[in-house]
Amino acid sequence: MTAFDLPLSGGIGESGSPVSGSGELLLADLANRADRAYAIHLDGYTASSVLHLLWMDTADEDLRATLNVVFSVLESYHEVTRKAWYDAYNEWAAAAGVEQISDDTDGSDDSATAFSDSTDKVVTGNAE
Repeated sequence: MTAFDLPLSGGIGESGSPVSGSGELLLADLANRADRAYAIHLDGYTASSVLHLLWMDTADEDLRATLNVVFSVLESYHEVTRKAWYDAYNEWAAAAGVEQISDDTDGSDDSATAFSDSTDKVVTGNAE
């Protein structure tokens, strides 16, 4: 999965500033793409949380072994979706002229990005 695999939730032609060298893409389109990538990234953690509760609630060792395999697959999914979010966000940030996020892959800084109004400001922190 890459940032380009993510659909634009708003579509081309919405208000915003054109992105130089990106055809008809607007800053708002890049912001939408980054927001969508972040939402997909968080969905994996929601799934992990639910499965973790199931793992904790069962004494069935076969079920726990199966869930351990699922957790391993989810960990790989988290890495892929974080990279897609990171790339999409930084593409927007570069076009908007704001600070990009670091490639801190330890997972400690998966703060939400929220794009507000037509000035394409970024707010970091848990936006949910």
